[in-house]
Amino acid sequence: MMIKGKKIENRTILIISAIILIIFAGYYIIINLPAQENYLTVEEVLRNKDNYINKSIVIRGYYDSDATAIVSTTSDVTGKSSLRLDYTGVINASDILRNGVKFDFTGDLQEVNIGIPGNNIVILIANKIEIV
Repeated sequence: MMIKGKKIENRTILIISAIILIIFAGYYIIINLPAQENYLTVEEVLRNKDNYINKSIVIRGYYDSDATAIVSTTSDVTGKSSLRLDYTGVINASDILRNGVKFDFTGDLQEVNIGIPGNNIVILIANKIEIV
């Protein structure tokens, strides 16, 4: 005579193994996700410029060669926000930068006095430019 409930079936072992495998796969995927970077927009930087002055930031946007600036959109919207760009510290920047291509601009945000009191401009001194 056999005692009921003491025999473990192959199907039960397979189900438990599958559950354990799914848990380990989920854990592996979660720990190997790429690091999430915080990108700023031109509008956000200009709205809160005092928070970012003299700090290294990353801005995602488009290069505008007419104004030597970063813009959030390539459309011809009247009054669109733009942030002046100084890319002299980036090697081969003139070969990289093209209109209509999205870039990540990394650099320090500076406020520059242009000679008129109270009329300072904000400029990003770029040290790295990457195509998105």
